[in-house]
Amino acid sequence: MFGARKRLHYNPTKAVKVAQPDPNAPDVFTRREINLIVATPTQRRNELNMAEYWLWSGPRFAELMAMS
Repeated sequence: MFGARKRLHYNPTKAVKVAQPDPNAPDVFTRREINLIVATPTQRRNELNMAEYWLWSGPRFAELMAMS
């Protein structure tokens, strides 16, 4: 846009490629599947709490690891 408006001879943004969104919609868990995961008996309660938070709120993996 800057190059087009200012009529520059060289456009430094010409090589920049804009990534398009993924063509497929994400395959998310249904509420039933989330409830089955959360209801799984385990001694690892901390991991189950983390998984439940992850499934319901949807942070990226790196954000989840930063919070743990």
